[in-house]
Amino acid sequence: DSLRQFGDLWSIAEADSVLFFQSSNAVFTVSADDKVACYNVNDSYHRGFTCGGGYYINERGSGLKMFTGAGFSPANGGSFFSNSIISGWVELSTDTVLLGTREEGVFKWLPGSGEALKFNFADSEADLFVRKNRIYHMTSLPDGNVAFASLLNGTLITDRAGRIQKILHYQSGVQDNAHYFLGL
Repeated sequence: DSLRQFGDLWSIAEADSVLFFQSSNAVFTVSADDKVACYNVNDSYHRGFTCGGGYYINERGSGLKMFTGAGFSPANGGSFFSNSIISGWVELSTDTVLLGTREEGVFKWLPGSGEALKFNFADSEADLFVRKNRIYHMTSLPDGNVAFASLLNGTLITDRAGRIQKILHYQSGVQDNAHYFLGL
């Protein structure tokens, strides 16, 4: 019965043949042999992410943590994000991840070394957009571009260098400016 006290599921993902169901205070796993496990977490805000075959969460106060098979351990450099809300994640390559935060903007995170670098958008207007409009979700598009959904001004689409390709918002014909999820 205590396993039922977990609240809304914020994300579902698959990594290394394990399914992950994430809520704010627990992550449930279902392995390839249908074994179910529950891992309690301290305020795992919003969404889990996959990268390089691994599964990560953003735990408030601790930062990025990686699933180890027996629970969650701090990811390399993950404490850098201990006070951040990571709203989006796009794997640029096997060793570089674009992390979108709600308040601080966008970072390039290198999981191997743990280094987190401020992402330098080629277009300063794109940088202003992500910092000002509260990024809520991100995704990589089939053409290689990156889409940033915001709570305040629609969705920004940039190329991988950060040059604006398009902004989808109320002024361009979209129903409203609060965009919560991007899916393909």
